[in-house]
Amino acid sequence: MSTFARRFGFGKKQHDAVLHDTVSPVESGSSADVQILEAKDAEGLNLGVDQSTVITASGTDRRISEVEANTTLKQIRSKHKWDPNLPENLEEEIDEKTEEHNLAGELRLVDELVENSPYVEVRAAVKNYDVDVPVNTVRAWVLGLLLTTIASGMNALFALRQPAITITSLTVQLVSYPLGVGWYYVMPQRQFRLFGKSFSLNPGEFNIKEHVLIVVMANVNVAGGVAYATDTITAQRGFYGQNLGWGFNILLCISTQMLGYGLAGIFRKVLIWPSAMIWPTSLVNCALFHGLHDKSKTDPAKTHGWSISRYRYFLAVFLGSFCWYWFPGFIAPFLSVFCFACWIRPNNVVVNQLFGGWTGLSLLPITFDWTQISAYANSPLIPPWHAIANSVIGLIIFFWITTIGVHYTGTWYSDYLPISDSQSYDNTGNLYNVSKILTPEYTLDLAKYEAYSPLFLSTTFAMTYGLSFATIAAVLVHTALFHGPDLWYRMRNIRTDDEDVHLRMMRKYRDVPQWWYTTLFLIMLGISLGVCLGYPTAMHWWGFFVAIIIAIVWFIPIGLVQGMTSIQIGLNVFTEFITGYIQPGRPVAMMLFKTYGYITMAQGLYFAQDLKIGQYMKVPPRSMFMAQTIATVWASIVQVAVLEWALGGAISDICTEHQPNRFNCPNGRVFFNASVIWGLIGPQRIFSIGSLYANLQWFWLAGVIGPILVYIGARMFPRSPIKYISMPLIFGGQNYIPPATALNYITWGITGYIFNKYIRNRYRGWWMRFNYITSAGLDVGLAICTVVIILALNLTNTSMPSCYQLKKTKRSMPPPPSLNPPDPHQSQNQTLYLAYGSNLWLHQMSLRCPSSVYVGVARLPHYRWIINARGYANVVFSAGGDEVWGLAYSLTEADEASLDRNEGVPHAYTKEIISVDLFPSSSSPTAPFPHSTRSTNPLSAPLNQSSASLSFVPGSHGGETVKMLIYIDRLRVVPAKPRLEYIQRMNRGIEDALEKGVPGWWVEKVVRGFIPAEGRGEGGGGGFLKEKGMGEGGWGDGVGELAERQARGFVEEE
Repeated sequence: MSTFARRFGFGKKQHDAVLHDTVSPVESGSSADVQILEAKDAEGLNLGVDQSTVITASGTDRRISEVEANTTLKQIRSKHKWDPNLPENLEEEIDEKTEEHNLAGELRLVDELVENSPYVEVRAAVKNYDVDVPVNTVRAWVLGLLLTTIASGMNALFALRQPAITITSLTVQLVSYPLGVGWYYVMPQRQFRLFGKSFSLNPGEFNIKEHVLIVVMANVNVAGGVAYATDTITAQRGFYGQNLGWGFNILLCISTQMLGYGLAGIFRKVLIWPSAMIWPTSLVNCALFHGLHDKSKTDPAKTHGWSISRYRYFLAVFLGSFCWYWFPGFIAPFLSVFCFACWIRPNNVVVNQLFGGWTGLSLLPITFDWTQISAYANSPLIPPWHAIANSVIGLIIFFWITTIGVHYTGTWYSDYLPISDSQSYDNTGNLYNVSKILTPEYTLDLAKYEAYSPLFLSTTFAMTYGLSFATIAAVLVHTALFHGPDLWYRMRNIRTDDEDVHLRMMRKYRDVPQWWYTTLFLIMLGISLGVCLGYPTAMHWWGFFVAIIIAIVWFIPIGLVQGMTSIQIGLNVFTEFITGYIQPGRPVAMMLFKTYGYITMAQGLYFAQDLKIGQYMKVPPRSMFMAQTIATVWASIVQVAVLEWALGGAISDICTEHQPNRFNCPNGRVFFNASVIWGLIGPQRIFSIGSLYANLQWFWLAGVIGPILVYIGARMFPRSPIKYISMPLIFGGQNYIPPATALNYITWGITGYIFNKYIRNRYRGWWMRFNYITSAGLDVGLAICTVVIILALNLTNTSMPSCYQLKKTKRSMPPPPSLNPPDPHQSQNQTLYLAYGSNLWLHQMSLRCPSSVYVGVARLPHYRWIINARGYANVVFSAGGDEVWGLAYSLTEADEASLDRNEGVPHAYTKEIISVDLFPSSSSPTAPFPHSTRSTNPLSAPLNQSSASLSFVPGSHGGETVKMLIYIDRLRVVPAKPRLEYIQRMNRGIEDALEKGVPGWWVEKVVRGFIPAEGRGEGGGGGFLKEKGMGEGGWGDGVGELAERQARGFVEEE
């Protein structure tokens, strides 16, 4: 008999019924009598089962002495000494009662801490009793595998698209509920026999444990959006052109997923079983499970007057979130990043850098979009306040104060680079062109690299690498200091340490033997080694084992942080850093090293999170094991099949920049670029001594010293808030910056403070009842609305029509740039105009604007040239190194009025005055500036010199910065196909533009991606023209006539 049973007076019969590892009727699927384990103050819950048989966890006759109660409380206090989630008032109360030897107070605390979770978060979402209901039912397995197939297949397909559609865990949880209920009303209840076993298609009402099993099955891939190994496959197939076959792809997916599952099971003693591992994200799932299955009303006395049931409350929040997202997501996108400072000074670089919400520091963070708040750090209603506070402190120190200091002092040539983005740049300020340093075998050509450029990063991107170094060191030191003794104790005593009430209730089910998980891990280890060595991956066997060792070493430290805070610290930067040193010049090997070193750990922690859900919801461990393993194998096969179909030719031009339906493989492209940059160039050329970013190596030392100082302070002042400081979170709690910005994390922190600090402390009853349901409703409403918008509108190129309300809103905003004071270069009667579309054609301009005069070539920096949804040219703001070239004309008032009619102002385009670099016709540029090697350019120095810079800034190379009239469509900013007649007009304009001096390299690199040359049926943008019979033989007369009519001004709202 266990120590717990002896202390609390369990008789032999009670002990056997509740605590022994016996075969449960749940696992066999029989309809046994219901048994409920319930704490004294637990709420009744109508789950459609008989609640007549009740056994209290403490028994009816307590036999516990004051000494035993005192000892129990001191043990709990000792084990939670450094636990930031344990309420501070509870610690003080334990100390007070044990020092006074107050028997009544000690018994009350023992009752609260032993018969329920000591954490408010857990008590708010998880019931401290168990019900015996069928779990391994036909219904659960059919719906589970069906939703696994749909969710994993859709995620795999739409991960190839930008923006992606992601089916989340909460979406599956919501969809599966009506399916399960519908199954109960539709399917027959008769019994069937198969292989000597009887089963029923309808075992009764859809119960909560079946629901858990369905979600866990789908969650094996849905939790991370898509199996991370698919990014490796996409990079190989779509960018390297390397196809190693079905066998490699399936084994890679299965092995990376299942290795993590093996680790999760092996380390479940320290990451899942202890009550301190609350896994906050899993609490949202648990709250939604109970919210959907519990229709009971709320007691207003406990929730500050609220009487609505959690089920109805969830539906209200869900519908509100769904309806609201139409505004920031489609109708009024400015609500997403409400940067009024940038509206006031749209052309001021410093203002945009400091206050911008997309690629700036967002010093005034305002958003009305739940996507912005929860996109990167997930819902702020989930993490405890101390975790949120640490992350926000780190952001303020490193991404506001430090970044501003670094950027505006010119460190790392930052004054020539964006302040915050995730791109890599060359010494001309353009995106780093990896093709310039590759050999045909995809290895580094050192001569080409030295002739081209070193690699430059934005300020926040460089800071992220340094903080990643500090985080990796800090998490190990922090774990050793704060959790080392407790981890050792738990590893030795977990079988007798029945501290957690939910773990004790799980003892009645047969556990999964440790050797099952160990065997699974070893089998997958062998398969993984075969994948690396049996195929041409250039991966060394010892490199593979280094990757696995990294995953194992950091599994527990990072798992402890995630289990307590819901924040996962990534190993992606660290694995890139290591493999670049030990396997230089091997980009494909780098991808595999990163996959096995990082994703083995990350996927294992997702599995651990699901195992915690199983423990909270009292699902038998062997049922969980079978569901997770079978669903993982099946989901991997489904995702590989979808990739093979998509990459095998079913989607034309897939993984190209201008794929018509935007299946341009964004994740695979990032993975490919990272493999080339870190696998080819290598960290030794970026971070080693003598390189530009060598000083970032000091962050390793900061990561070691930081936790030591905090530990010393916490030991010296045990009652102070110092123990809540977490250096791993201060260094790494913002690891998605960039592409995330301070807007995402500051608004996340503010929302977290409101719910998890203010409301939690002031309105505890409401918070316990509705907080996690609120989070689930907001997330599910957003997810489903996003799916609808993308499928129904984005894929059909539907844009928001102009309407009175929107135009009125625009007029109520700060004055547009066109109302700025007149530029001195423009007289009262003349306006300088930049043409970047078909008005490059001089003949067309002479017809539309007879009095116009050609002035010269002009360059518009920080904009990107596209074809919009109407089929015409447009320019879109870009914080990177993009630029748009065109021709400048001088217009009279009559010319401008004529041009307004032809351009369709204000419905098709709006007029803006923007600063442009003008090169008058007498000094038009004769060479493409990004390849300039002028001696005055400090950044074009040889690689063995310490300086590098951009070769072009506004106003240089003979140009002067002036303000010009530009026609821009701010609503339709997604690339699309050009109209057929427009292609011919553009080709006439391109001929004139090249003759006048517009750089040919820019036309080929940018414009030809949309506009094919006449007679060109392949490449460029001409694929779809060939389908219409116009790819080889030039243009038909009808198209030429239409082009001439359009040039004369017979336009369709152009």
